[in-house]
Amino acid sequence: MRTGTNDKQDRAAAPRRILAALVVLAAAAADGQPVARQPLGPPRAADFVELGDVSRPAEALESTREWTLPLVSVGAGTVKLGAGSKSARPAMIAIELRTGTAGVIASCRLNFPAASPQWQDCRLEVTEPLAGATLAVRTRDCGSGECYLSSPSLRAPAPAPRHDIFVILIDTLRADRLKTYNPRVTLGEAIDRFAADAVVFEQARSSSSWTRPAVASLFTGREVHMHRVHGWFDILPAELPTLAEGLQASGYETYAWSTNFHIIPKWRFGRGFDRFEFANVLKQRAPKVLARVREVLRSRDRTPSFFYIHLLDPHGPYMPEPRDHEAILAQPALLETLPDPARRDDPTSLGLYTRYLGEIRSVDRDLGGFFDELRRQGRYDDALIVLLADHGEEFWDHGGEGHGNTLYEEVLRIPLIVKLPKRERAGTRITTAVAIEDLMPTLLDFAGAPIPSPIEGRSLLPVLRGSGAVAGPPHVAFLQLFKGRLAAVVDEQQRKFILDPLSKNQLYDLTKDPAERLNLAAAQAQLADVRRAEIEKRLAAAESGWHVLACQGAQSEAVRLTVRGDVRAVGRIGLEREDVFRGTAGGVSTVRLRLRAARENREALSARFTGAELRREIRASRDADELAIDATPGAGLVVEFASRPLPYTMAPHVTLLRAAKQFALGGTEAKARPHPGQTPACNLKTDDTYVRIWYVPPPHSVDEAEVDEALKEKLRALGYDLEK
Repeated sequence: MRTGTNDKQDRAAAPRRILAALVVLAAAAADGQPVARQPLGPPRAADFVELGDVSRPAEALESTREWTLPLVSVGAGTVKLGAGSKSARPAMIAIELRTGTAGVIASCRLNFPAASPQWQDCRLEVTEPLAGATLAVRTRDCGSGECYLSSPSLRAPAPAPRHDIFVILIDTLRADRLKTYNPRVTLGEAIDRFAADAVVFEQARSSSSWTRPAVASLFTGREVHMHRVHGWFDILPAELPTLAEGLQASGYETYAWSTNFHIIPKWRFGRGFDRFEFANVLKQRAPKVLARVREVLRSRDRTPSFFYIHLLDPHGPYMPEPRDHEAILAQPALLETLPDPARRDDPTSLGLYTRYLGEIRSVDRDLGGFFDELRRQGRYDDALIVLLADHGEEFWDHGGEGHGNTLYEEVLRIPLIVKLPKRERAGTRITTAVAIEDLMPTLLDFAGAPIPSPIEGRSLLPVLRGSGAVAGPPHVAFLQLFKGRLAAVVDEQQRKFILDPLSKNQLYDLTKDPAERLNLAAAQAQLADVRRAEIEKRLAAAESGWHVLACQGAQSEAVRLTVRGDVRAVGRIGLEREDVFRGTAGGVSTVRLRLRAARENREALSARFTGAELRREIRASRDADELAIDATPGAGLVVEFASRPLPYTMAPHVTLLRAAKQFALGGTEAKARPHPGQTPACNLKTDDTYVRIWYVPPPHSVDEAEVDEALKEKLRALGYDLEK
């Protein structure tokens, strides 16, 4: 972000990056007519600036200088801008909308107190179309990098009403500790009343068992192994579109409140939000967060808005209100729900569990009050409201406590309750298995916004409205943290497979064994092997490093791959018994692939024309083997074809090279990277045997040195061991 320079041309250019051309709009808005947000900037790459507890995408303004910015013809509506100051002196930012003939059409003067970082909004009303308009910004007593301009946009008549969208995420909330999902418990009375107005998904699961990867899936619609946000310092990749960006581009104002240090602009979760509020305290409780939301609701206009509200209750450290903890202790039936019976007589274990339940009781009451407030304001009935969790919490169900350690149901299964406008299909319960990554395409579909591709998430809107079903392969949950790499998938028959390379693979029948006690992997070895191969194939395709895909044509072929240098790991996809892999010896790994002639599907298309039959056989598959090679940037890769010259390609958009018998590649060249989110595949329409080579870069992350110790300490206080 530019915060000051002596170059006059650079100073003049900065606001122009923020203020893109206004869109030409017709007729004035009638009273009560819906409006839409027309973004004017800033550009998507703008940095977030935090003033007080609020962050906005912004650029710095220079002191004692006026900028005059030409605009395209402006229709009737409201031009809205954000301005902020962190000056040690009282500061002023004046904004005027002018024309050459009429002079100043509208203006605002924002005064900022000394040493009180904050944002203020400026609204400029335009009652009739303007031509030749300019926007002038003037500052006083703003030092270099002390005043900012953010989120310019135009509110103008919209063709049809739009519904507000609320996504309320309750961190660490187990689905089976709500009466909506478990009749044995009495917790969640307000949530249960809300569920009566809504559609309840009974088999919703997260994409991981801790916050950052799960919310990354919520925001991007991607599974964890595809967005690859699974480390302490990983950030949301810039090339993946987000839910907030999609809604913002379709006319929504976008607001976020987060109380978890994993979901902040530092990790790029602010992208697409006009306003991102985060209280920099260890655990901001739900009442204060919801009070801030109410303040915004009271001041906003008729522009459709998206509200993301991330509540930290009941995440540890558990600190329920005393009255709620006492209410839990007074219910012996609730104490009996501690999963490990042996710990029910242990005061420490029982105290931990009851405080967790007390926080659920607290946040439930807070949400009930918030829903009542929405009803009083007349916003509840017309809004789409989603209530969910990012993951659950383990209380020795399988020997451990907390989250981020396993992928069992106590941490993976989440509540997902969706209230449609006008309480459409209220009380419906859906047993279809869905996942947190399905929400992004669902909400974009509801808003009429384009759904990006490729994504693993699927729109649930047809299911919500009773007009369709969810189609596609089951979602893969992924965890790469404390215990190494884990993955899990639940199929349509509620059979759950857990891939655990460090321990043993597990297979459970959730219909008969919801607590996951009886591992069927040995008894149903064939099914376990199929699930393992499916998961490994999906995971390996997105692993960092060089990928080599050998595609067999009409004839058998032999291919030898040699990797020279520091090879950390080699993931093998689809290798068969006749293929040979030799591990590293002296820095060299060798793989010999013996590709058989392409297998054909003899079930042909046929048709009859005047008595004669025309048959066309369709080749459905070929022998294809893939390697994911995790090597240092200096490692070299050599591909040798054992018989004849063959074609190969580095990526779908790179020129195909022919007549080469050996190909050597070193480093991590940018040209070898495929399109983000795309996985190259064999071309079934050719009889050639060839090799595809591409490079998948490491996950996006910030350098640990850029993360200040105060933030690290807060993450540790929430129970995260950053050294693991």
